[in-house]
Amino acid sequence: MSQGLPGDHRWRLAPPKLLRVDMRQVWLFGELARLPGVECRVYCDQTPLKLSCCVAIMAYWLKPPSIPEMKIVWAQCDMSYSGEVQTRKHTRLTLYAGALMCFVGTGWAALNLTVVPWFWIGACGLALAVVLLYFDRNKLGKPKWFWFNVACCCLVLLLCELICYVHYNRTHATEVYSPPLETFIRDDPILGYVLRSNARTHVSWMWRDQRVHEATYTTDAHGFRAGPSRRAERGRPVVFMGCSITFGSGLEDEQTISCQVEELTEGRYQCYNLGVFGYGTHQCYAQLKNGLVDEAVGGERPRAIIYQAIIGHASRASGRLPWNCRGPRFVIDDHGELRYCGTLEQARAQAWQQRCVLSRWARTAIAESFIKKDVYDRFHVADAEGRHLQVALIERMRDEIAGRYPDCEFHIIFWDCPGPDRRHNDWFVGQVEQKGIVLHRIRDILPDYEKGWVEYTVAHPFDNHPNASAVARLAGYIIAHILKEGEHSAHGKITD
Repeated sequence: MSQGLPGDHRWRLAPPKLLRVDMRQVWLFGELARLPGVECRVYCDQTPLKLSCCVAIMAYWLKPPSIPEMKIVWAQCDMSYSGEVQTRKHTRLTLYAGALMCFVGTGWAALNLTVVPWFWIGACGLALAVVLLYFDRNKLGKPKWFWFNVACCCLVLLLCELICYVHYNRTHATEVYSPPLETFIRDDPILGYVLRSNARTHVSWMWRDQRVHEATYTTDAHGFRAGPSRRAERGRPVVFMGCSITFGSGLEDEQTISCQVEELTEGRYQCYNLGVFGYGTHQCYAQLKNGLVDEAVGGERPRAIIYQAIIGHASRASGRLPWNCRGPRFVIDDHGELRYCGTLEQARAQAWQQRCVLSRWARTAIAESFIKKDVYDRFHVADAEGRHLQVALIERMRDEIAGRYPDCEFHIIFWDCPGPDRRHNDWFVGQVEQKGIVLHRIRDILPDYEKGWVEYTVAHPFDNHPNASAVARLAGYIIAHILKEGEHSAHGKITD
Protein backbone atom coordinates (compact mmCIF):
# COMPACT_ATOMS: atom_id res chain seq x y z
CA MET A 1 0.00 0.00 0.00
CA SER A 2 1.41 3.35 -0.97
CA GLN A 3 0.37 6.91 -0.51
CA GLY A 4 1.57 10.17 -2.05
CA LEU A 5 2.99 12.74 0.31
CA PRO A 6 3.89 16.42 -0.11
CA GLY A 7 7.04 16.91 -2.17
CA ASP A 8 6.44 13.60 -3.95
CA HIS A 9 7.83 11.61 -1.00
CA ARG A 10 6.49 8.03 -1.23
CA TRP A 11 6.49 5.47 1.53
CA ARG A 12 5.00 2.06 2.17
CA LEU A 13 3.81 0.48 5.40
CA ALA A 14 5.91 -2.12 7.15
CA PRO A 15 5.33 -4.17 10.32
CA PRO A 16 5.10 -1.93 13.39
CA LYS A 17 8.23 -1.62 15.46
CA LEU A 18 8.86 -0.35 19.03
CA LEU A 19 11.52 2.36 19.08
CA ARG A 20 13.12 4.70 21.68
CA VAL A 21 13.50 8.24 20.34
CA ASP A 22 15.48 11.15 21.87
CA MET A 23 12.88 13.89 21.97
CA ARG A 24 15.48 16.69 21.92
CA GLN A 25 16.60 15.55 18.50
CA VAL A 26 13.03 14.95 17.37
CA TRP A 27 12.16 18.53 18.33
CA LEU A 28 15.08 19.92 16.29
CA PHE A 29 14.33 17.70 13.34
CA GLY A 30 10.68 18.53 13.57
CA GLU A 31 11.57 22.18 13.17
CA LEU A 32 13.84 21.40 10.22
CA ALA A 33 11.18 19.21 8.67
CA ARG A 34 9.00 22.27 8.23
CA LEU A 35 11.41 23.37 5.50
CA PRO A 36 10.78 21.91 2.05
CA GLY A 37 13.16 19.21 0.83
CA VAL A 38 14.88 18.59 4.18
CA GLU A 39 15.89 15.09 5.24
CA CYS A 40 15.76 14.31 8.99
CA ARG A 41 17.66 11.68 10.92
CA VAL A 42 17.39 10.33 14.49
CA TYR A 43 19.23 7.56 16.33
CA CYS A 44 17.80 4.34 17.75
CA ASP A 45 20.25 2.23 19.74
CA GLN A 46 23.17 3.97 17.98
CA THR A 47 21.70 3.03 14.59
CA PRO A 48 20.80 5.91 12.27
CA LEU A 49 17.23 5.83 11.01
CA LYS A 50 16.03 7.99 8.15
CA LEU A 51 12.66 9.58 8.60
CA SER A 52 10.52 11.23 5.99
CA CYS A 53 9.17 14.68 6.70
CA CYS A 54 5.71 13.45 7.63
CA VAL A 55 6.97 10.95 10.23
CA ALA A 56 9.27 13.56 11.81
CA ILE A 57 6.38 16.01 12.14
CA MET A 58 4.15 13.25 13.55
CA ALA A 59 6.77 12.35 16.17
CA TYR A 60 7.26 16.04 17.00
CA TRP A 61 3.57 16.67 17.69
CA LEU A 62 2.89 13.32 19.39
CA LYS A 63 4.43 14.39 22.72
CA PRO A 64 5.76 17.76 23.94
CA PRO A 65 9.56 18.21 23.53
CA SER A 66 10.04 18.64 27.30
CA ILE A 67 9.86 14.85 27.73
CA PRO A 68 13.44 13.53 27.39
CA GLU A 69 12.49 10.01 26.19
CA MET A 70 9.35 8.36 24.94
CA LYS A 71 8.16 5.18 23.21
CA ILE A 72 6.19 5.43 20.05
CA VAL A 73 4.84 2.87 17.64
CA TRP A 74 5.27 3.96 14.07
CA ALA A 75 5.71 2.65 10.61
CA GLN A 76 9.28 2.30 9.42
CA CYS A 77 9.67 4.34 6.25
CA ASP A 78 11.44 3.28 3.13
CA MET A 79 12.75 6.35 1.33
CA SER A 80 12.26 5.75 -2.34
CA TYR A 81 12.87 9.14 -3.97
CA SER A 82 16.09 10.06 -5.74
CA GLY A 83 16.78 13.36 -3.97
CA GLU A 84 18.08 11.80 -0.75
CA VAL A 85 21.71 12.88 -1.23
CA GLN A 86 20.77 16.37 -2.36
CA THR A 87 18.55 16.99 0.67
CA ARG A 88 21.34 16.04 3.08
CA LYS A 89 23.67 18.40 1.26
CA HIS A 90 21.09 21.20 1.33
CA THR A 91 20.78 20.84 5.09
CA ARG A 92 24.53 21.18 5.54
CA LEU A 93 24.73 24.12 3.15
CA THR A 94 21.92 25.86 5.01
CA LEU A 95 23.80 25.40 8.27
CA TYR A 96 27.06 26.69 6.78
CA ALA A 97 25.35 29.66 5.14
CA GLY A 98 23.68 30.67 8.39
CA ALA A 99 26.97 30.44 10.30
CA LEU A 100 28.79 32.45 7.63
CA MET A 101 26.16 35.20 7.59
CA CYS A 102 26.27 35.41 11.38
CA PHE A 103 30.08 35.59 11.37
CA VAL A 104 30.23 38.29 8.67
CA GLY A 105 27.54 40.38 10.36
CA THR A 106 29.25 40.16 13.74
CA GLY A 107 32.62 40.99 12.17
CA TRP A 108 31.26 44.09 10.46
CA ALA A 109 29.62 45.29 13.68
CA ALA A 110 32.80 44.62 15.68
CA LEU A 111 35.05 46.50 13.25
CA ASN A 112 32.77 49.53 13.20
CA LEU A 113 31.40 49.69 16.73
CA THR A 114 33.91 48.19 19.18
CA VAL A 115 37.32 49.17 20.53
CA VAL A 116 38.85 45.69 20.34
CA PRO A 117 37.15 44.31 17.22
CA TRP A 118 39.25 41.20 16.74
CA PHE A 119 38.51 40.02 20.26
CA TRP A 120 34.81 39.95 19.43
CA ILE A 121 35.48 38.40 16.02
CA GLY A 122 37.40 35.61 17.73
CA ALA A 123 34.63 35.16 20.30
CA CYS A 124 32.01 34.93 17.55
CA GLY A 125 34.11 32.42 15.62
CA LEU A 126 34.57 30.35 18.78
CA ALA A 127 30.82 30.27 19.48
CA LEU A 128 29.93 29.33 15.91
CA ALA A 129 32.61 26.62 15.80
CA VAL A 130 31.19 25.07 18.99
CA VAL A 131 27.68 25.12 17.52
CA LEU A 132 28.86 23.51 14.29
CA LEU A 133 30.87 20.97 16.27
CA TYR A 134 27.66 19.88 17.96
CA PHE A 135 25.29 19.89 14.98
CA ASP A 136 27.46 19.20 11.93
CA ARG A 137 28.00 15.43 11.77
CA ASN A 138 29.77 13.16 9.34
CA LYS A 139 28.29 10.08 7.66
CA LEU A 140 28.76 7.99 10.81
CA GLY A 141 26.99 10.58 12.95
CA LYS A 142 30.17 11.70 14.72
CA PRO A 143 31.28 15.32 15.21
CA LYS A 144 33.61 16.84 12.64
CA TRP A 145 36.85 17.60 14.43
CA PHE A 146 37.63 20.27 11.89
CA TRP A 147 35.35 22.57 13.89
CA PHE A 148 37.25 21.68 17.05
CA ASN A 149 40.45 22.97 15.41
CA VAL A 150 38.64 26.11 14.28
CA ALA A 151 37.39 26.68 17.82
CA CYS A 152 40.93 26.34 19.19
CA CYS A 153 42.27 28.86 16.65
CA CYS A 154 39.53 31.35 17.52
CA LEU A 155 40.26 30.91 21.22
CA VAL A 156 43.96 31.64 20.64
CA LEU A 157 43.03 34.69 18.54
CA LEU A 158 40.79 36.28 21.15
CA LEU A 159 43.27 35.59 23.97
CA CYS A 160 46.20 37.07 22.01
CA GLU A 161 44.13 40.07 21.01
CA LEU A 162 43.12 40.67 24.62
CA ILE A 163 46.72 40.37 25.87
CA CYS A 164 48.03 42.74 23.19
CA TYR A 165 45.24 45.23 23.91
CA VAL A 166 46.13 45.30 27.61
CA HIS A 167 49.87 45.65 26.87
CA TYR A 168 49.26 48.32 24.23
CA ASN A 169 47.26 50.45 26.64
CA ARG A 170 49.90 50.06 29.34
CA THR A 171 52.66 51.41 27.08
CA HIS A 172 50.86 53.91 24.84
CA ALA A 173 49.50 57.32 25.70
CA THR A 174 47.13 59.44 23.65
CA GLU A 175 48.54 62.67 22.24
CA VAL A 176 46.02 65.48 22.67
CA TYR A 177 46.69 68.64 20.65
CA SER A 178 45.22 71.96 21.68
CA PRO A 179 44.39 73.50 19.26
CA PRO A 180 43.95 70.37 17.11
CA LEU A 181 46.77 69.01 14.98
CA GLU A 182 45.01 70.17 11.79
CA THR A 183 45.80 73.74 12.79
CA PHE A 184 49.52 72.93 13.04
CA ILE A 185 50.15 70.99 9.80
CA ARG A 186 48.83 71.28 6.26
CA ASP A 187 48.92 69.22 3.08
CA ASP A 188 51.70 69.77 0.56
CA PRO A 189 51.70 68.43 -3.02
CA ILE A 190 55.40 67.45 -2.91
CA LEU A 191 56.31 66.64 0.69
CA GLY A 192 52.91 65.26 1.63
CA TYR A 193 52.51 67.54 4.63
CA VAL A 194 54.39 70.47 6.17
CA LEU A 195 54.12 72.65 9.26
CA ARG A 196 51.97 75.74 9.06
CA SER A 197 53.61 79.15 9.32
CA ASN A 198 53.43 81.03 12.65
CA ALA A 199 51.49 78.22 14.30
CA ARG A 200 51.44 77.14 17.90
CA THR A 201 50.01 74.09 19.64
CA HIS A 202 50.17 72.48 23.06
CA VAL A 203 50.54 68.69 23.27
CA SER A 204 49.59 66.55 26.27
CA TRP A 205 50.31 62.85 26.63
CA MET A 206 47.27 61.37 28.39
CA TRP A 207 47.26 57.89 29.93
CA ARG A 208 44.21 56.73 31.86
CA ASP A 209 43.05 60.31 32.34
CA GLN A 210 46.48 61.31 33.66
CA ARG A 211 48.80 63.81 32.00
CA VAL A 212 52.20 62.08 31.87
CA HIS A 213 53.96 64.73 29.78
CA GLU A 214 53.31 67.97 27.91
CA ALA A 215 55.11 70.35 25.56
CA THR A 216 54.46 73.37 23.36
CA TYR A 217 55.42 73.58 19.68
CA THR A 218 55.87 76.83 17.75
CA THR A 219 56.74 77.52 14.11
CA ASP A 220 58.26 80.58 12.42
CA ALA A 221 57.21 82.45 9.29
CA HIS A 222 58.70 79.75 7.04
CA GLY A 223 56.91 76.87 8.77
CA PHE A 224 59.99 75.57 10.64
CA ARG A 225 60.29 74.78 14.34
CA ALA A 226 61.01 78.05 16.12
CA GLY A 227 62.71 78.84 19.38
CA PRO A 228 63.56 81.88 21.47
CA SER A 229 64.15 85.17 19.62
CA ARG A 230 67.28 85.29 17.52
CA ARG A 231 70.33 87.15 18.77
CA ALA A 232 71.21 90.45 17.16
CA GLU A 233 74.52 89.04 15.97
CA ARG A 234 73.83 86.89 12.92
CA GLY A 235 76.30 84.07 12.49
CA ARG A 236 76.70 81.56 9.71
CA PRO A 237 73.73 79.19 9.26
CA VAL A 238 73.67 75.60 10.48
CA VAL A 239 70.75 73.52 9.19
CA PHE A 240 69.30 70.49 10.96
CA MET A 241 67.18 68.02 8.99
CA GLY A 242 65.33 64.87 9.97
CA CYS A 243 62.20 63.53 11.62
CA SER A 244 60.66 63.95 15.07
CA ILE A 245 64.09 63.54 16.70
CA THR A 246 65.31 66.69 14.95
CA PHE A 247 61.95 68.42 15.35
CA GLY A 248 62.11 67.82 19.11
CA SER A 249 59.01 65.77 19.80
CA GLY A 250 58.12 66.09 23.47
CA LEU A 251 60.50 69.05 23.98
CA GLU A 252 59.81 72.72 24.52
CA ASP A 253 60.95 75.12 21.82
CA GLU A 254 64.10 76.17 23.67
CA GLN A 255 65.11 72.52 24.30
CA THR A 256 65.42 71.50 20.64
CA ILE A 257 68.80 70.74 19.10
CA SER A 258 68.84 73.89 16.97
CA CYS A 259 68.08 76.20 19.91
CA GLN A 260 70.61 74.56 22.21
CA VAL A 261 73.44 74.76 19.65
CA GLU A 262 72.63 78.40 18.96
CA GLU A 263 72.46 79.20 22.67
CA LEU A 264 75.72 77.44 23.52
CA THR A 265 77.59 79.18 20.68
CA GLU A 266 76.19 82.53 21.87
CA GLY A 267 74.77 83.38 18.45
CA ARG A 268 77.88 82.70 16.42
CA TYR A 269 75.74 80.29 14.42
CA GLN A 270 72.16 80.79 13.32
CA CYS A 271 70.55 77.36 13.57
CA TYR A 272 67.50 76.29 11.54
CA ASN A 273 65.36 73.30 12.37
CA LEU A 274 63.80 71.75 9.25
CA GLY A 275 62.79 68.54 11.04
CA VAL A 276 59.15 67.42 10.85
CA PHE A 277 57.70 64.51 12.83
CA GLY A 278 57.13 61.48 10.63
CA TYR A 279 59.53 62.52 7.86
CA GLY A 280 61.84 60.07 6.12
CA THR A 281 64.98 60.37 4.03
CA HIS A 282 62.91 60.89 0.88
CA GLN A 283 61.27 64.01 2.31
CA CYS A 284 64.57 65.43 3.58
CA TYR A 285 66.05 65.06 0.09
CA ALA A 286 62.93 66.69 -1.40
CA GLN A 287 63.40 69.63 0.98
CA LEU A 288 66.88 70.14 -0.41
CA LYS A 289 65.85 69.59 -4.01
CA ASN A 290 62.92 72.02 -3.86
CA GLY A 291 64.83 74.89 -2.26
CA LEU A 292 63.46 74.80 1.29
CA VAL A 293 66.99 75.07 2.68
CA ASP A 294 67.58 78.17 0.52
CA GLU A 295 64.34 79.61 1.86
CA ALA A 296 65.40 78.94 5.44
CA VAL A 297 68.90 80.43 5.25
CA GLY A 298 67.84 83.39 3.13
CA GLY A 299 70.53 83.03 0.46
CA GLU A 300 73.42 82.68 2.90
CA ARG A 301 75.95 79.86 2.72
CA PRO A 302 75.40 77.21 5.44
CA ARG A 303 78.35 76.21 7.58
CA ALA A 304 77.01 72.65 7.92
CA ILE A 305 73.90 70.60 7.19
CA ILE A 306 73.29 67.89 9.78
CA TYR A 307 70.87 65.08 9.07
CA GLN A 308 69.74 62.92 12.00
CA ALA A 309 68.92 59.47 10.64
CA ILE A 310 67.41 56.25 11.94
CA ILE A 311 67.21 52.93 10.13
CA GLY A 312 63.41 53.25 10.28
CA HIS A 313 63.58 56.01 7.66
CA ALA A 314 64.01 53.23 5.10
CA SER A 315 60.44 51.98 5.67
CA ARG A 316 59.13 55.52 5.34
CA ALA A 317 61.03 56.15 2.11
CA SER A 318 59.67 52.95 0.54
CA GLY A 319 56.10 53.82 1.59
CA ARG A 320 55.55 50.74 3.75
CA LEU A 321 54.13 52.68 6.68
CA PRO A 322 50.42 53.57 6.38
CA TRP A 323 50.72 56.86 8.26
CA ASN A 324 53.41 58.24 5.92
CA CYS A 325 52.22 57.50 2.39
CA ARG A 326 51.83 61.03 1.02
CA GLY A 327 55.45 62.01 0.42
CA PRO A 328 57.53 61.88 -2.78
CA ARG A 329 58.24 58.47 -4.28
CA PHE A 330 61.75 57.58 -5.39
CA VAL A 331 62.82 54.29 -6.93
CA ILE A 332 66.10 52.77 -8.07
CA ASP A 333 65.80 51.77 -11.73
CA ASP A 334 67.44 48.85 -13.49
CA HIS A 335 70.58 50.94 -14.11
CA GLY A 336 71.00 51.76 -10.42
CA GLU A 337 69.89 55.37 -10.84
CA LEU A 338 67.55 57.14 -8.45
CA ARG A 339 64.37 58.40 -10.15
CA TYR A 340 61.43 60.47 -8.97
CA CYS A 341 58.12 58.70 -9.71
CA GLY A 342 55.35 60.93 -8.40
CA THR A 343 54.06 60.51 -4.87
CA LEU A 344 53.69 57.53 -2.61
CA GLU A 345 49.99 58.28 -2.36
CA GLN A 346 49.53 57.85 -6.11
CA ALA A 347 51.43 54.54 -6.11
CA ARG A 348 49.47 53.34 -3.11
CA ALA A 349 46.14 54.27 -4.73
CA GLN A 350 47.11 52.49 -7.94
CA ALA A 351 48.11 49.34 -6.05
CA TRP A 352 44.89 49.56 -4.01
CA GLN A 353 42.77 49.72 -7.15
CA GLN A 354 44.47 46.62 -8.53
CA ARG A 355 43.49 44.58 -5.49
CA CYS A 356 40.14 42.86 -5.27
CA VAL A 357 37.45 44.08 -2.90
CA LEU A 358 38.08 41.21 -0.50
CA SER A 359 41.80 42.06 -0.29
CA ARG A 360 41.01 45.71 0.46
CA TRP A 361 38.56 44.76 3.18
CA ALA A 362 41.03 42.29 4.69
CA ARG A 363 43.86 44.87 4.83
CA THR A 364 41.56 47.44 6.40
CA ALA A 365 40.32 44.94 8.96
CA ILE A 366 43.79 43.64 9.87
CA ALA A 367 44.95 47.21 10.49
CA GLU A 368 42.50 47.34 13.43
CA SER A 369 44.08 44.36 15.17
CA PHE A 370 45.99 45.06 18.37
CA ILE A 371 48.26 42.12 17.53
CA LYS A 372 49.43 44.12 14.53
CA LYS A 373 49.62 47.39 16.46
CA ASP A 374 51.48 45.99 19.45
CA VAL A 375 53.64 43.27 17.88
CA TYR A 376 54.01 43.73 14.12
CA ASP A 377 54.38 47.52 14.12
CA ARG A 378 56.84 47.38 17.00
CA PHE A 379 59.04 44.68 15.48
CA HIS A 380 58.60 45.69 11.86
CA VAL A 381 61.96 45.62 10.09
CA ALA A 382 62.84 47.63 7.00
CA ASP A 383 63.31 45.42 3.96
CA ALA A 384 66.49 45.30 1.85
CA GLU A 385 64.94 47.39 -0.93
CA GLY A 386 64.07 50.18 1.49
CA ARG A 387 67.53 50.18 3.08
CA HIS A 388 69.27 50.45 -0.29
CA LEU A 389 66.87 53.25 -1.23
CA GLN A 390 67.73 55.11 1.96
CA VAL A 391 71.46 54.91 1.24
CA ALA A 392 70.89 56.10 -2.35
CA LEU A 393 68.88 59.08 -1.10
CA ILE A 394 71.61 60.03 1.38
CA GLU A 395 74.19 59.86 -1.39
CA ARG A 396 72.02 62.11 -3.54
CA MET A 397 71.66 64.54 -0.59
CA ARG A 398 75.44 64.78 -0.37
CA ASP A 399 75.71 65.51 -4.10
CA GLU A 400 72.93 68.13 -3.93
CA ILE A 401 74.62 69.90 -1.01
CA ALA A 402 77.99 69.85 -2.78
CA GLY A 403 76.44 71.39 -5.88
CA ARG A 404 74.49 74.11 -4.09
CA TYR A 405 76.88 74.94 -1.23
CA PRO A 406 80.48 74.00 -2.19
CA ASP A 407 82.04 74.80 1.19
CA CYS A 408 79.23 73.33 3.31
CA GLU A 409 79.88 70.19 5.34
CA PHE A 410 77.38 67.34 5.35
CA HIS A 411 77.20 65.21 8.50
CA ILE A 412 74.93 62.36 9.56
CA ILE A 413 74.12 61.65 13.19
CA PHE A 414 72.89 58.08 13.26
CA TRP A 415 70.60 57.07 16.10
CA ASP A 416 71.46 53.38 16.22
CA CYS A 417 68.63 52.78 18.66
CA PRO A 418 68.04 49.36 20.19
CA GLY A 419 65.14 47.63 18.49
CA PRO A 420 64.22 45.14 15.77
CA ASP A 421 66.32 47.03 13.19
CA ARG A 422 69.51 47.04 15.25
CA ARG A 423 71.01 44.13 13.31
CA HIS A 424 71.03 46.39 10.24
CA ASN A 425 72.78 49.26 12.00
CA ASP A 426 76.31 48.07 11.18
CA TRP A 427 75.32 47.44 7.56
CA PHE A 428 73.95 50.97 7.26
CA VAL A 429 77.04 52.52 8.83
CA GLY A 430 79.31 50.58 6.49
CA GLN A 431 77.33 51.56 3.39
CA VAL A 432 77.29 55.28 4.30
CA GLU A 433 80.97 55.42 5.21
CA GLN A 434 81.80 53.59 1.98
CA LYS A 435 80.22 56.54 0.13
CA GLY A 436 82.66 58.89 1.87
CA ILE A 437 79.99 60.55 4.03
CA VAL A 438 80.88 61.54 7.60
CA LEU A 439 78.70 59.62 10.08
CA HIS A 440 78.54 59.91 13.87
CA ARG A 441 76.94 57.10 15.88
CA ILE A 442 74.82 58.17 18.82
CA ARG A 443 76.21 55.36 20.99
CA ASP A 444 79.61 57.08 20.72
CA ILE A 445 78.08 60.39 21.81
CA LEU A 446 75.79 59.43 24.70
CA PRO A 447 77.50 57.39 27.46
CA ASP A 448 76.02 53.91 28.05
CA TYR A 449 73.34 54.56 25.44
CA GLU A 450 72.93 50.91 24.43
CA LYS A 451 72.21 49.72 27.97
CA GLY A 452 70.75 52.83 29.57
CA TRP A 453 68.84 54.40 26.67
CA VAL A 454 65.71 54.69 28.83
CA GLU A 455 67.42 57.47 30.82
CA TYR A 456 67.60 59.56 27.65
CA THR A 457 63.88 59.33 26.77
CA VAL A 458 61.18 61.95 27.24
CA ALA A 459 58.63 59.80 29.05
CA HIS A 460 59.32 56.08 28.81
CA PRO A 461 57.39 53.98 27.83
CA PHE A 462 54.90 56.45 26.40
CA ASP A 463 57.34 58.59 24.41
CA ASN A 464 60.84 57.30 23.67
CA HIS A 465 62.11 60.39 21.87
CA PRO A 466 65.32 61.98 23.23
CA ASN A 467 64.84 64.20 26.27
CA ALA A 468 66.43 67.59 26.93
CA SER A 469 69.45 66.04 28.67
CA ALA A 470 70.26 63.82 25.67
CA VAL A 471 69.84 66.74 23.28
CA ALA A 472 72.12 68.93 25.42
CA ARG A 473 74.89 66.32 25.26
CA LEU A 474 74.40 66.01 21.51
CA ALA A 475 74.58 69.79 21.12
CA GLY A 476 77.90 69.85 22.96
CA TYR A 477 79.24 67.09 20.69
CA ILE A 478 78.15 68.95 17.53
CA ILE A 479 79.85 72.14 18.70
CA ALA A 480 83.08 70.37 19.57
CA HIS A 481 83.43 67.83 16.76
CA ILE A 482 81.47 69.22 13.82
CA LEU A 483 81.61 72.99 14.22
CA LYS A 484 85.10 72.71 15.79
CA GLU A 485 84.35 75.34 18.40
CA GLY A 486 86.42 73.80 21.15
CA GLU A 487 85.40 71.44 23.94
CA HIS A 488 81.99 71.82 25.53
CA SER A 489 81.98 71.63 29.29
CA ALA A 490 79.18 70.44 31.57
CA HIS A 491 78.27 74.06 32.36
CA GLY A 492 77.50 74.98 28.76
CA LYS A 493 80.71 77.02 28.18
CA ILE A 494 82.92 76.84 25.10
CA THR A 495 86.59 76.42 25.91
CA ASP A 496 89.29 76.74 23.29
